[in-house]
Amino acid sequence: MASYIKARLKAGIKPISIERELTHLSVLFKKIPLLDPSLKDLKNPALQYDKDLLKSTDKQKIELHKKREFRLSAEDEEKLMTVLSKHKNPEMKQIVLLALYTAMRRSEILTLTWEQIKDTYIQLYITKSGKPRKVFLTKEAQELLKTIPRTDERVFHYKIQGFEGSFNKLLKDNGLSHIRFHDFRRESISRFVERFGLNSSVFLTEALGIQNVAKFEELHGNRTVKLDDEEDLKRNVGHSSKQLTKLYSNLRTE
Repeated sequence: MASYIKARLKAGIKPISIERELTHLSVLFKKIPLLDPSLKDLKNPALQYDKDLLKSTDKQKIELHKKREFRLSAEDEEKLMTVLSKHKNPEMKQIVLLALYTAMRRSEILTLTWEQIKDTYIQLYITKSGKPRKVFLTKEAQELLKTIPRTDERVFHYKIQGFEGSFNKLLKDNGLSHIRFHDFRRESISRFVERFGLNSSVFLTEALGIQNVAKFEELHGNRTVKLDDEEDLKRNVGHSSKQLTKLYSNLRTE
């Protein structure tokens, strides 16, 4: 196990990522006796390793917790949309726009089915937080979805890896490599904050206090989902804590 850890570190894998890998390996070894009872006394090597090997350096700790201070400039957005409009596959631009309109993650968008899309919200069942959530659809998002033809149950037809490769190539070929797809999620959340949160009595620094706006309610049926406070905004963007949501919001300082 020590050799495995050293090899992963040498390959440039971050300690926190290796810890996640070890967690998965540990689960695997715990299940082995269920497959073969004769191995019930097998020790779990993923629990027996030198913890000092994965101690992060000060630099790694800073990089892990440092907030990515990035906002999509008007110039970059205009250039990107021009490039996307010329792309042979219209889904590329639709996916980017939906990310900007909803703050959804790439995987959430690429795995969307039409059954998940309601009049005023998108119902997500599998999320990073592990909790189902409803995503508010702005008028822009609703209009965008109306322009997408229904050919089968899937909204988009890119595979996650295929989209990532095509999108990164598009950025590189057009001098936009400083943009990451995840930046659209950050930008969307920041725009929500600027649009609704600046006049909130609970809005201090970058806290996402939002009042007097439609409130997102996790209800079934035809009732409208709305957004009113920080708890609902956290559910909308798929975070379980205010601290995580805060890390995604960047106010413009210009």
